[in-house]
Amino acid sequence: MIGFGKSRVESLSDCIFAFSMTLLVIAIEVPVFNPGMTESDLAASLIARIPDLVHYIIAFLVIAVIWVIHHVQFQKFRVVDHTLLWMNIISLLFIALLPFSTDLAGDFPTFTLPAMIFEANLLVPGVIFYLEWEYATGNPRLIEPSVSENMVRSGRYLALVIPALSGIAFVIAAAGITGSILVYALVPFIFLFLYYYQGTSRPVSRE
Repeated sequence: MIGFGKSRVESLSDCIFAFSMTLLVIAIEVPVFNPGMTESDLAASLIARIPDLVHYIIAFLVIAVIWVIHHVQFQKFRVVDHTLLWMNIISLLFIALLPFSTDLAGDFPTFTLPAMIFEANLLVPGVIFYLEWEYATGNPRLIEPSVSENMVRSGRYLALVIPALSGIAFVIAAAGITGSILVYALVPFIFLFLYYYQGTSRPVSRE
């Protein structure tokens, strides 16, 4: 069998995902107390942080969905070869960058460029995860024999959720329309529909 164990790749991936999800909350700064500050001042300061909070919630949920997609994919892999390994590492590079792009988009909610950077930051790893799935399922030595053709097709649809929505959000942001990040509010609903829609059929040919 060509390839090597996937456990260490999964461990590294889990750590990067967990670290990135945790760092997201740092973008939401606690208001600084000033002498003479009133409840109204505090309320105004908290309201000013609503864009950061919205970006945090959406980014956290999107990363969680990406992690689940990653987890589902690796459950179906028997081994990992060097191509799959480096594809995964490159995707993790962009996952680790998400706290920065989320903070940037939250600090400049009406600007076009930060929104485009955030959407591109999600688009790239989403595309890579899709390519990982296509590569692995096209190589019988990497995929579990029990994976059916329907599972391959459903996995493809799952992997396309993030890049498809990121592409749409990127175009909306590039058009100068604010609030493009709200497109990602659809992610959990689309993901749950596709995830529970998965079925089984005959196994993928190993010849």
